[in-house]
Amino acid sequence: MRKRAQAAMEFLMTYGWAILVVLVVIGALAYFGVLNPGNLFPEKCTLPMGLYCRDYRIDEENNQIRVKIENSRGTGMIFTSITASGDVIVGCNAEEITSSKAECEASTDKGDCYFNNVPGWRLGNGQSGTIYLYCDSISGYNGKTKVDITFTYCDDTSSIEGDCDVFSHTLKGELLARVESDDGGSEPGTPCTPSPEICNNNIDDDCDGLIDCSDPYCSGNPACPACAGTVFSDGFESGDLSAWSSNVNDGGDLSASADAKIHGSYGLSCFIDDDTDIYVEDTTPSSETRYRVRFYFDPNGIAMDDGDIFVIATTYSSEWTDAFRVHLYKVGSDYTIGCDDATDAQDFSKVTSSYTITDEPHYIEVDWKASTGDGNNDGYLELYIDGVLKETLSDIDSDTLNINRIRLGQAASLWMPGTSGTIHFDDFVSNNDGSPLPLEDCDNNIDDDCDGLIDCYDPDCCSDPICSSDPACEDVVYTKKWSGLGITLFHTYITSEFDSYVDDLLANGFDVIRVGSPDWTDEWNSIDRAKAAVLRAQAKGAKVCWGVTQSFTITAENWPQFRQAILDAAQWAQNNGVYEFKLGNEEEWHIDGTTMTVPQIIANIKDVATDVQEIYTIGEVSYSCAQGHIDDWIAAGKGDIDLLTSNIYMGGEYDSYDDDWKLRIDKLVDAFGPSGTYLTEFGPSYTSLEHYSTDEAVQAAAVTEMIEYIKASGMEKAFYFCYIDTDWLTGFGARNYPGNLGTYKLLWEESLLNSD
Repeated sequence: MRKRAQAAMEFLMTYGWAILVVLVVIGALAYFGVLNPGNLFPEKCTLPMGLYCRDYRIDEENNQIRVKIENSRGTGMIFTSITASGDVIVGCNAEEITSSKAECEASTDKGDCYFNNVPGWRLGNGQSGTIYLYCDSISGYNGKTKVDITFTYCDDTSSIEGDCDVFSHTLKGELLARVESDDGGSEPGTPCTPSPEICNNNIDDDCDGLIDCSDPYCSGNPACPACAGTVFSDGFESGDLSAWSSNVNDGGDLSASADAKIHGSYGLSCFIDDDTDIYVEDTTPSSETRYRVRFYFDPNGIAMDDGDIFVIATTYSSEWTDAFRVHLYKVGSDYTIGCDDATDAQDFSKVTSSYTITDEPHYIEVDWKASTGDGNNDGYLELYIDGVLKETLSDIDSDTLNINRIRLGQAASLWMPGTSGTIHFDDFVSNNDGSPLPLEDCDNNIDDDCDGLIDCYDPDCCSDPICSSDPACEDVVYTKKWSGLGITLFHTYITSEFDSYVDDLLANGFDVIRVGSPDWTDEWNSIDRAKAAVLRAQAKGAKVCWGVTQSFTITAENWPQFRQAILDAAQWAQNNGVYEFKLGNEEEWHIDGTTMTVPQIIANIKDVATDVQEIYTIGEVSYSCAQGHIDDWIAAGKGDIDLLTSNIYMGGEYDSYDDDWKLRIDKLVDAFGPSGTYLTEFGPSYTSLEHYSTDEAVQAAAVTEMIEYIKASGMEKAFYFCYIDTDWLTGFGARNYPGNLGTYKLLWEESLLNSD
């Protein structure tokens, strides 16, 4: 017994110190937060679809949370409150501001209306801003903490119309980040409390990291001479025409459009088809005797007969008294730009020559000065195109004239019947001191073009190599996509997300969308949900291709029920304005092969197409065949089907990719003509993009190759499959279902949006 006790004592004496040291180390690791489970998760900032988190900081020393966000929802947002809550933070919110957007813009004291340098709490589409949330306390915490952020907002048009309270919405985001103990840039221990920026004190008063004239808030401030004379500027980045004093759009022929953008996300689209004036008007000028204006202009292939002319910009001294005008002429096959300048007698005797421009964007600049007195005749006008002085009109008698408004668009009734089409404008700026209107230098921390945006934060710079990798230019919206490019959208079951997806597609010029075809048996109410999605998309302005399919095995016995379901769906499509009705999707794969063979299903679909043509008369009737059965359809002919389409992929399984897809496209065009066929689905792989390649750049190159080949074949349109992956259909999307693989950025921007 004594020997056992002695052995136990020797064991404790030998190993006890080691055990004690281990316990001390574990305690120390726990004390310093190393073993805190929260530290094992990566930091993240997750905001709802359409809001992107660019950066963040939880500042314990100043009891402050800062989050930099970008609005990519397609419309401007007015935030009425922003709050945060979490385990270690108390009472975090942004100070409430109740001024409306209109009140803010009319106010001389912008400090009352600015929230993080955004007028009236407004964050326009494509714009970024920094949220400052002030907390009662942020307690000391050794590690990461979770913060829930709640945004209450309305659409900016509702704010203008005074209905922001009625149409208020709430979005929630989440921040998981480390609590930090310094203020991230100010002197240690000195909190940055935002106040209106003073433009000549060398202090970052509004805590946005920009000082004095480098701060867009100071654009136009006399302390900042580069922009001291600025009268008005707008790049249409709000996604609407609200920045202008008024507009005349003739039922929508004039609009801010993603298709019209020359820089940034939006430009001004002006559709000309009659002699009705359509224009935006700025009445900010106030009896200006000196007025300089610049805007970007793109003829965009507008049809004009030789000798046709119309006014694209005009200024007025009074309601019926002109000052100067800018014209677009057609001389032979060339577009040309010229100006005429009014005299006191309103005789427009001063006219420049006509200067040829190419069918692409150019910037037009006019510097106008009234004469200084009766008989002095020292007024003049200078016309610049792309920064080059083209002509000076001088010795002008214009002392009774000044400028009080300007119009941009089809600005005066000089329309001729040979003219029709859409022209584009962008990046308007004007001043009243005649100082040059420079383009933005993207690397000098100065707002050179006086639009309130500096360097890479100016959309003009996102095409500059200096800004290509800058976070401010991430997720920039391109609009050079092939006009025939459509999207198959397989996400019809989450209404709020579906709405935002349709908004995003429309904002990027995808006006035709193929909504996923539901199974006719209506299991889980799939038809009802798909119909609801169709109606919601159409209400937003989308043209929807839709029909029913059969996911279960088609037999001779159940074909009559499927046939009737097709006829019922055709009637619903007719009644509800569906753009194109689809008879089915790859039904060749859904047959039993005995009672229903490939030749029989083809004959049945052609037969039902004849009856559908009697029901559905508002659009074309189409059918999507499987790519493996194109030859069968060519042999059988398409009968009364308007569009015999197909779903064509490069391949499907690992390494099973070849050029057969090109041959299939050629066969469809040869058999049915370029206007009698198109692709209802295309992509590198029918199993998943990752099967084609795990490298997104390789995926994007494959999609680009397919688009170029489809266009060259003569096909008029094709639908990429698909825009958003659902939680049951993964590995295809240009953007993925949240929580799966994330955004396919290269695929979306470089392949689809830059497909032209």
